[in-house]
Amino acid sequence: MGKDISDAITRVEKEISEAREKGWNVLIPQQRIEGLAEYHMPVLERVDLNTDTTDQSCDIYMQTYSSDVTKARYAVHHRGLIKLSVSVGMVWDGVNSCRTDNGSDKGYVSFRAIGGLKKPDGSYVMAKAEYDLDFEVTEMELRDLYTKKVKESQGSKYVKTEQWAEECIRRDLLQKRKHKLKLAESGAKDRVIRELLGVKSTYTLAEIKQPFLVLRIVVRPDYSDEQVKRLMLANAMASMNGIYGSQMPALPASTYPVVDIDPEDPTTETPPTAACTTAPPAAPPPEAKKEEPPKAQLIPIDEFKALPDIAEKRKVINRAAGIVKWDVSKLTGGKDLDKMSTPIVEGIYSTLYGIWENAANG
Repeated sequence: MGKDISDAITRVEKEISEAREKGWNVLIPQQRIEGLAEYHMPVLERVDLNTDTTDQSCDIYMQTYSSDVTKARYAVHHRGLIKLSVSVGMVWDGVNSCRTDNGSDKGYVSFRAIGGLKKPDGSYVMAKAEYDLDFEVTEMELRDLYTKKVKESQGSKYVKTEQWAEECIRRDLLQKRKHKLKLAESGAKDRVIRELLGVKSTYTLAEIKQPFLVLRIVVRPDYSDEQVKRLMLANAMASMNGIYGSQMPALPASTYPVVDIDPEDPTTETPPTAACTTAPPAAPPPEAKKEEPPKAQLIPIDEFKALPDIAEKRKVINRAAGIVKWDVSKLTGGKDLDKMSTPIVEGIYSTLYGIWENAANG
């Protein structure tokens, strides 16, 4: 397994160097991949953005206009940034990513987004960003923009009037007010994506047409390990039970006699009531259930998440690992639980709880 990881790292580093030489947009800050956690593998993802500006689903937009195409500057649209974040495996904090204003001011909205990326050592690096919309300021910016366009149109073939400018300002403000929360959320997420991936604010058209290359760290366990097989099977069963529910209990066997009929010999046919002319045999008395010792219980996942500190969570995880007879280091990569983020610690306990629940249900 160690040689496989070493070969994969060498191959990925070579591909990164070749991409930089070709002028690709390599969104990977490190030159070398070091400290890769056990059971993890680096994977490169190539993302080609839609740069056709005549297409409504285009992933870029012109940020700075210039009559010279080579001097115009383009930026990556929200759609393009989401493509990059999905390819790199970015995760979002669905609890703390939320609206931050109290909603009392209809002309103001703010949103906070928190996202993270998995590092080669298996830990996560997180980033936080906020984005707000103040419609009083937005109206002033739109008024300056359209007033400038009216002045620039004077003396040209298509003269723009003050009435045209007012209609455009009203239209744009109405659109922004209608989707203010979505605009604030996408603006905050865009800032997080740009910060974590190092996406530049603007590119030339030639630069942005080049492919984007990102690095994703995936879990690639050693399937020859018996404990890994057991864990994968437990997770698969837990997923199936979560979708389809537990299996139905087997139906009890019939106590009526079985009558064999030869369809080719009509003399052996049994009348329809023949099978019921005799009383069915009495059911055997139920066997006394053997008393089993009580099984060790694990606290529910919700109660585990509500524990006040990491010390208590570490005790519960160690106890759970002893009950299911599982080596916690296989899940932590040998790292100390105190140094791991809360989502990862909770994921480790969820895995142990799934193994225990499947074993308890037989």
